Amino acid sequence: MIQESSRNLVATVLVLSASACATMTPPVRTGAPTQTSEGVELAVARKHCDQTQDSDWDGEDLAELIVEVQVKNPTRAPIAIHRGDMRLLAPDGAALKTITWRADDPLYVASGETKSFDMRFMARGSLECGAPLQLDTRGAVTTDHHVLVTDRISFTPSAPL
Repeated sequence: MIQESSRNLVATVLVLSASACATMTPPVRTGAPTQTSEGVELAVARKHCDQTQDSDWDGEDLAELIVEVQVKNPTRAPIAIHRGDMRLLAPDGAALKTITWRADDPLYVASGETKSFDMRFMARGSLECGAPLQLDTRGAVTTDHHVLVTDRISFTPSAPL
């Protein structure tokens, strides 16, 4: 009985994981990647955005956005990505912090490596799937305790509702 329940749980997790991956698509619009003077490049590659209207919260939709950020490191040194220092800039001026698990742990990208990672944001009212957004990466990329200068990445996740 326990084995069957365990198998069902594993199967459910696999199906949900596969469906979550399958829903990631390129943004409707995206600006140029941000690039450091050293050549490190960050870009929004794919996204998944859900926006839920709630009659109890007029004009305050609940939205969740998952963005896949791609990092290319052509330098000779490894770099660290500090995801917890990135902010999603919403149209109303809010600077949303990621709710990605372990975002405060640096993510390392070796010399010559390209790596992708997901970041999750959620808000009521500030975040809209069809609105232009910016991922502020300033201060989030370091090498040997030196901050590399980056900029914001502009994108629109989905077509307006």
